[in-house]
Amino acid sequence: ITKMSHFHFVVLEQYRKRLIQLGEEKWRVKNIGLHQIEKLKSSQKTIFDLNKKYNFNFSKPYALMTFHPITLELSKLKIQFMSLIKAIKLSQINVVITYPNADPKYNTIISLINKNFKNKKKYKIIKNLGTDYYSTVMQNSQFIIGNSSSGIVESASFKIPCINIGTRQDGKHKPQNIINVSCNYKAIVKAINNVRKGADGWADANGAANVVIDNQVENQRKHVATHEIGHLAFWKIFENNEAAFTPIANQLLSSVKDVNPKLYDEFINDVEK
Repeated sequence: ITKMSHFHFVVLEQYRKRLIQLGEEKWRVKNIGLHQIEKLKSSQKTIFDLNKKYNFNFSKPYALMTFHPITLELSKLKIQFMSLIKAIKLSQINVVITYPNADPKYNTIISLINKNFKNKKKYKIIKNLGTDYYSTVMQNSQFIIGNSSSGIVESASFKIPCINIGTRQDGKHKPQNIINVSCNYKAIVKAINNVRKGADGWADANGAANVVIDNQVENQRKHVATHEIGHLAFWKIFENNEAAFTPIANQLLSSVKDVNPKLYDEFINDVEK
């Protein structure tokens, strides 16, 4: 997809540099941040709303857990997830659990979730929270645990610690709120204990508290973002300067124009050249 695309809109400066190193022309690569941060921060849902909708006590400390299959490690999936389950049980924490993506063997995870988290006072299983409710659940959690990209990408802007398990997020930028651990239950328990002991919920894997949030990620919320847009839509813009050629392109450029007019003008001028 990257090499087929004419224009690239990335969320971090290091990703922009990486694309340029791959041979993309500098003017085709723009660092425009992460659009969903603003939407997540604008949620109006409250703890009361959560308690009422899901019949669970969100006022007590809890962790938010999401674990997805790792495509190249499917033979280890059950062992990996059972290690996480064991660590959760040993730590005796309350957990809000969301379903995994529909990746290969995702049903294995769902089956293990429903089998092992039956205590409705300690565990709340929710298939899909939706953006507004997910934002409120994340903001009010003590920490995030699992291998979801949300923990890597969004949690830092809410100053929420994230215990990232395994290799699924390897290669991505890791803000300073991320605690990387293996799929070993002892390592996971240690990370959980360190997070819970840290001042204001902040701690790294060695127990150091009060981690300063990564400035680069925090600045994401001041911009608008998207993933790379495919070949066809921007080829049409390139040829005819028709920003509304597709709904995707139209939404992207409209968002860029609203949040960062200067960047929008720069992009349009580059395309016209």
